[in-house]
Parts: sequence; C-alpha cells; structure tokens
Amino acid sequence: MVNSHPLNENFTGGATSTHDIMMLDNVKRIEFIRGPGSALYGANAFAGVINIITKDAEDIDGWELTTRFG
Repeated sequence: MVNSHPLNENFTGGATSTHDIMMLDNVKRIEFIRGPGSALYGANAFAGVINIITKDAEDIDGWELTTRFG
C-alpha cells in the first residue's frame, strides 16, 4: 500500500512494483503490519501488510523537476 491505498492488481491480486514511480527521498516512513489482516486489508493480507507513507508537501524542501523520454 501507498498512503493506505492498495497497489494490488484486480485480476491476479498480486502487488505491483513501485520502484519506477517512487523515489526513496519522498518516503516519510514504512509501516510493517505483521499477521493476518484480511478483515481490514482484503483477502491477500493473510501474512501481513506493508504500507509506504510518503512525505507531505510541508515536509519537502525546495522543488524538483523530472522528465523522461523514450
């Protein structure tokens, strides 16, 4: 999850990778919720949940511009 929003694909239920859409500099903290959590987080949360919390706008100093071509 990112900011408590699931990243699982609807068709397979598998989690998608966020390595290409999130920079580590924008991460405020990472929460590990161990144990079964299917009642709160859905059927695929039988072993635990990882929630990535990103920084708020107030937590980011300055600005950054990123472009990609391809």
